[in-house]
Amino acid sequence: MFRTAPYRGGFITGSYTGELYTWTGNSVSKTTPAHQGPVYALFTTDKHVVTGGKDGRVVLWDLSLTKAIDEFNVGQVVKSVFLHGNEILVGTYEGSVMNVDIQTKQVSVLMMGHGGMKERGNQYAGETWGLDVNPNGQHYASVGDDRSVRIFDIEAHKCVASYTELPHRARACSWHPDGKRLAVAIKDGKIIILEWDGAQIQKVHEFQKRNFTGLNKFPEQGGIDELRFSPDGKMLATGAHSEGKGGVGGIVDIYQVDTWQSIAQCKGHTSFVRHLDWTENSQYLHSTDANPELLFWNASNGAQLKSGASDLKNETWASFSPEIGWPVQGVIRKLPGYTKEMDMTDINMCDVNPDRSLLVSGDDFGNVTLYNYPCTNKKDGAHHHGGHSSFVQNVKFSKDGKRVMSVGGHDLTVMQWRVK
Repeated sequence: MFRTAPYRGGFITGSYTGELYTWTGNSVSKTTPAHQGPVYALFTTDKHVVTGGKDGRVVLWDLSLTKAIDEFNVGQVVKSVFLHGNEILVGTYEGSVMNVDIQTKQVSVLMMGHGGMKERGNQYAGETWGLDVNPNGQHYASVGDDRSVRIFDIEAHKCVASYTELPHRARACSWHPDGKRLAVAIKDGKIIILEWDGAQIQKVHEFQKRNFTGLNKFPEQGGIDELRFSPDGKMLATGAHSEGKGGVGGIVDIYQVDTWQSIAQCKGHTSFVRHLDWTENSQYLHSTDANPELLFWNASNGAQLKSGASDLKNETWASFSPEIGWPVQGVIRKLPGYTKEMDMTDINMCDVNPDRSLLVSGDDFGNVTLYNYPCTNKKDGAHHHGGHSSFVQNVKFSKDGKRVMSVGGHDLTVMQWRVK
């Protein structure tokens, strides 16, 4: 048995094999074939019954359950249904929210999620890591292990475009300054370049320098977890895992955007690369790895700046995402209600608002936390906000600084927060 709903003074249940059971007291008085496979959703009113199943169908019944009034195929595993007037709200296993108009029979997508990763022999639902805000200030993109890209409208709170043909799990994305091209990092080492015209997304290029094999057996032992375009739009930097057993630590590769050819390699990390940031003049970048180390690089030749923190002290960073460094040293602290202080691996991503007055972080405890920027002392004030049921892998301010977007790892959730 799966779902139960009240029905004519008793109740009905949905079964694993697709039937509806009508109960009278402790006995089944009627069996109604409803779905091909498990019935995951039930909703009843004084006139109708609505069911949803693994087969992707939403079925509207009369109260007697003698016949189906209508049915709708939403194309995803239905986990929740709610009937209101002439509309049925549908929630899916893949994390989507849809609206079914009973009269027009139109199915519209209100929100598109990143759930339902599909890999042969793998029942894991995957994670959601990738997030970036479009330079136009109105949209942001997310990518996940479900091999999909979603573009959301900030004001409309709605997914306005999607691309579902990525070749493998995706862990990071970055908008080009032109706001039209989106680079997506794939777990097997590919970089996919997509183009968005404001309505449709299409792939325009694909290239690969790093190669990670055996991901079906060891999915966490490879891939590219971060990438960022330079502020001038002429270069793209990617941060990788080690390639194979005994390989060097994660490498930062820099590509020329016009040709997508590699122009520099930054070698020096002893673990996989987690964060990348450029200076505003696009001449330098820094990166962190899982140990963690903060290293500095010359973008033109990939040379490491051994005294980078001192050499670049007067440079302005276009973004600041790592958990280590002078302006974020106060974020490693003991959270309210916890007895142990966080370590540097507990902070997954930071971001600074446009006027450089606020800092936001996402951590392993499900918090989205707001600080004044810079945050140099553990006693500096902070506002901790829960909502995610998993680690918060990525956070980004909107271009006007009035919103924060966040994605949860295992909870597969994309959230939008208002900054007051």
